[in-house]
Amino acid sequence: GDAFTRLALVLGKLPGLAHCDSIVINKELFEKDVTEYLDYFVRTNNLTSNASLIVAEKSAKEIIETAASQKGLRAITLSDVLLLNHEYVLAKKSNIDAFYANYFSNSSSMALPILSVGQSNEGEEDLGDNEDKQSGTGDQNNSQSNDSSSSQDSSGNSSDSQSSGQGGGESSKSGGQSGSSGSTPPTKILKNEGKGLVVKKGKAIKIIEGEDMEGLSLLSKTTKKGHIQVGNVNSDEFNDATLNFDIFQKKVTTNGYFLGDTPVFNYDILLILRLEEVVMDSYDITSMVAVKNFVKGNIKDVTQETIHSTLAHIINTCKNNQTDILGVYDYFFKYHTQQWKDFLDGLDNKEDYLKYVVFTCDLTTQGKI
Repeated sequence: GDAFTRLALVLGKLPGLAHCDSIVINKELFEKDVTEYLDYFVRTNNLTSNASLIVAEKSAKEIIETAASQKGLRAITLSDVLLLNHEYVLAKKSNIDAFYANYFSNSSSMALPILSVGQSNEGEEDLGDNEDKQSGTGDQNNSQSNDSSSSQDSSGNSSDSQSSGQGGGESSKSGGQSGSSGSTPPTKILKNEGKGLVVKKGKAIKIIEGEDMEGLSLLSKTTKKGHIQVGNVNSDEFNDATLNFDIFQKKVTTNGYFLGDTPVFNYDILLILRLEEVVMDSYDITSMVAVKNFVKGNIKDVTQETIHSTLAHIINTCKNNQTDILGVYDYFFKYHTQQWKDFLDGLDNKEDYLKYVVFTCDLTTQGKI
């Protein structure tokens, strides 16, 4: 806020934030309540409340500069990355409105997407446009993004590049290197590695990734796509194989009730899966029947076992860290208010309520032909 106030004094007018669609915040700022740094953006009347919040793993400034340097038809914006996170990874949108709604909720918890900056592979070619590719060598210290704001500075150089993005992976923003000089700096790219920062009451609690993020995506009502990898599959068609399924369709409903004095939170999950890849030694792809439902018999059993294990992992992570990013408190408080209050009153530590909630899951998996 002080930085924007000083900037307004220098410019003689308020900074224009009407087109700001992303706010990037250094991870270190979450060591204490981050709302201290967001206060200006909340109070200003020229910033949309839909501006997305992004956590920078190292440098917010470097992410802004790298995003601003992307050019070409295949370039993606920070908003594109956030949209992919909403559809494929995280359970909720991560804009300012959503952040404060969770901040003032009973659980006070949510997960925010983490981005970082990397370098493209040397010699990697862009398969997108046929336009000439150039990598800039100028000083980028004074570059700014018109649609993003940074809360902390760090120096770094960035160069023009072509790009493509994919949720949970590396947004492949790579440009052809100029072959005239070995001194050409490597092209910087935005990296989305499918990580999330769990925040409670504005403070960082834990970074989740891998199996935790997969489980969070499966439990989410908003994420519609995704992938499931099942290992050690043995059947008539496969021998010690790894199968990669695409989630063709997903539906999640929740229901909470009390069994005596114990709260039970149930997930009813329907997954329609389509086999996308088979990893197996000496596997003959021509032997695979194209039009066939593979989610049955032993394959179905192993797949469901894998999914249940993934779900248990994220639930245990939430319990161990007292972070209710699953919305359990809000559900029981809304639909079973008095029983929930009585349950909390009986606990020595009300913050540890998740430890005493029983989670169940009715899982239905079907194959897509």
